[in-house]
Amino acid sequence: MPSICKARASALPTAVCAATLMALCGAASGQAAEAKAETNYGALHGDPAAGAELHMEKCTSCHGDEIYTREGRRVDNLARIDRQLLLCNQQIGLQLFDDELAHIAAYLNRDYYRFKP
Repeated sequence: MPSICKARASALPTAVCAATLMALCGAASGQAAEAKAETNYGALHGDPAAGAELHMEKCTSCHGDEIYTREGRRVDNLARIDRQLLLCNQQIGLQLFDDELAHIAAYLNRDYYRFKP
């Protein structure tokens, strides 16, 4: 019995260390992915005219334009435009392709947000 307790006691720090290392690696890869995404904003690559049409067709059935200019809005930089569009696309099931999301992002940035790269 004492040898089992000793084995468990020595395994605990190893498990904690391994879990910490895995968490740090995951955080680092998430930061790397976010840094990569920051150089590829949809608003910089989309077609605002196509985005205006898609916005009218897909977005205005849920909300009006007031959400883009309201106090305390969620979107405060280029990356958040993309994140918010992805969230809407996934949660509402809009089934938009990446290029369509980029078009909408370009439209929103041109007409409402005006964030610089």
